[in-house]
Amino acid sequence: MTEQINPLYVCTLWYKPGKTMQGLIENGRGHRTALIVATASGMMQALPVYYSDESMGVSVFLIGAVIGFFGLYLFAWLLRNFGRWFGAQASLREVRTGLGLGLMPWLLCFLVLFLFRQNFGSSAVGQYFWLFFIPLVYGYIVVILSLTAALRLTPLKTFLCLVLTIIFSLFPLTLLFQVLAPLLLSAQ
Repeated sequence: MTEQINPLYVCTLWYKPGKTMQGLIENGRGHRTALIVATASGMMQALPVYYSDESMGVSVFLIGAVIGFFGLYLFAWLLRNFGRWFGAQASLREVRTGLGLGLMPWLLCFLVLFLFRQNFGSSAVGQYFWLFFIPLVYGYIVVILSLTAALRLTPLKTFLCLVLTIIFSLFPLTLLFQVLAPLLLSAQ
């Protein structure tokens, strides 16, 4: 007997991420929404750049969207490969779905943080840092539980897999950015 997926899985992912993600993966759903969330997350990270220098135009949002989209693919590939060290047997599509949908709380938190900073300034953000720290931690827990369901690992193994992925992707991507940034800036 097949189980019906709630069409409002975007809402249920917030309060029961593991069960929701498990149901989505079993039914092969949620991938398109995960790609949209990753693209929107990249655009959200481009907002401060756009408002600091509006002369760059809307191309900043396009670049942010592309980075968010391809960043999801790269990070999911790394997560799947490091997950194999711990015994994960997930497909790339399942990992992309778990990671992309797991980013929803962070997307909302960063949007609220950006709007708060635009309206009240950086000093107000510093005073109310704890209000933003709680959703960031909650967002990390949602990512861990979503990836736990996608990778079919324990939360501890998923956490270790995520830490390894961040460490091993951070240094090469930072080096790539340092090499490409001067080239891109000199072209303008």
